[in-house]
Amino acid sequence: MVKNYIKSTTGKIVTLKDLSNLKAIETAENTNDLVNAIEFLKRDSKCIVEVLTDEENNLEGIFFQDKYMQRSFSNYPEVLLCDATYKHNNLRMPLYIFLIVNGNSHRNCSNISAGT
Repeated sequence: MVKNYIKSTTGKIVTLKDLSNLKAIETAENTNDLVNAIEFLKRDSKCIVEVLTDEENNLEGIFFQDKYMQRSFSNYPEVLLCDATYKHNNLRMPLYIFLIVNGNSHRNCSNISAGT
């Protein structure tokens, strides 16, 4: 149907391979290209971008800081990291884990169960 429509509207004869090539080009343009995304983030020389991958080169994480974030962290270097796990009790209640890191890199870990 597409071949016939193109022929009737433009007068040009196209093959199925032509249509397949058009689809491949369209798909390639719309792909989620991680390399281009990282390069986009790195274009600003004042940004910090670190990419973490495993042994098989699978993405595990991206660290990004722009100039504003770097200035904020240098003024307020304290960090609070939060996580929850459900594997530590039979009731499947979340166990929240808080890690506080101060400006001197001293760490303090605290656990809070949702049932308490």
